[in-house]
Amino acid sequence: ESVTRFFVDFEEIYNNEELLIYDVRSKIEFNTERLLNSINVPLNNIQNNFTEFSKNNKFYIHCQTGYRSVIAASFLKSKGIKNLVNIESGFEGIRKTKIKRLKKEKLYKD
Repeated sequence: ESVTRFFVDFEEIYNNEELLIYDVRSKIEFNTERLLNSINVPLNNIQNNFTEFSKNNKFYIHCQTGYRSVIAASFLKSKGIKNLVNIESGFEGIRKTKIKRLKKEKLYKD
């Protein structure tokens, strides 16, 4: 069962729905640039904080390039949390879209 969604599809979904989005990058990466209303749970803290992830509502998960979010998704699935979608290509892919994001306390749109 795949938990990956291409970032092009994510852009359309992001613009048309209110989403629950978890960012598993480090606090520094998250504070530098992030999606609006995303929740930061760094990968290195995920084992201690996996109860923060919704078991009932579908959510999206990403990192910088897609590697850490695959690890996070595998761990969460092992804990019975299967209602997640990994955003392929991570934040690098998101940057290639027109999705608005916060960057160092300012709103940027490319």
